[in-house]
Amino acid sequence: MTPTRTDHAAGRSRARGTRTAALAIALGLAVVLSACGSSSSSASTTAAATTDAIVKPPAEILQGCSYAPDNKVPAGEPQGMNPPFSAFSSDQSAQSALQHIKDHGGTGLVYGFQLPSGTKLYAGPDSSSSAVGTLPVGRSILLFDPVIWTTSFGRHWLVSFLACGGTNPYWVDVSQIKQADAAVYSGIAKEITTLLASQDYASTGHASSLPVVVTAAGHFAWKDTQVPFSPARGEYVGYGV
Repeated sequence: MTPTRTDHAAGRSRARGTRTAALAIALGLAVVLSACGSSSSSASTTAAATTDAIVKPPAEILQGCSYAPDNKVPAGEPQGMNPPFSAFSSDQSAQSALQHIKDHGGTGLVYGFQLPSGTKLYAGPDSSSSAVGTLPVGRSILLFDPVIWTTSFGRHWLVSFLACGGTNPYWVDVSQIKQADAAVYSGIAKEITTLLASQDYASTGHASSLPVVVTAAGHFAWKDTQVPFSPARGEYVGYGV
């Protein structure tokens, strides 16, 4: 069952009903992956090349800067915009995390999130490094099936490629979202906990957690090949869409 535009719009409407222009909850997918830990390092061209060999952007077709499953943007979904962030190289912590996922697999959350302005984006799961971008006022990122990396300290990171955003995945420290918008953070943290406790999407079509893998071609994919849409899709959009 592929999430429809109607599902996405309904999720946003429910979120707005609770808090205007805050958290738009869409039926997309998120992937949660357990890690043994993370390490920091400075970004480098070599790191980017190595990371690209481990995992590549989703194979879904793009229309402009929007993902278009089955060659069309789902009805009701906002149009993605070109992200304004400078090119960056994935760091050593990203390489380690992605290699762990490739070697051992991970867990995905079938859901979507809208990140608020003020959210910081990183080159890997290492908050001691400088952010590669911060969402400005009036702009947001919709995450469809973002990967979630869990460090040995239990800290969650959302991971996603951005349409028109280059070949390296962006990493978001879930706890940092609280600094951008405490209400949005609370909603996201609660949903992550709920989704991790459920594994029924493949059979019921309801949001849940599911196993994820890295394919031989280097893309994130659901272990259950009957799930037709790719994990880790993100789009840069206007805020409160």
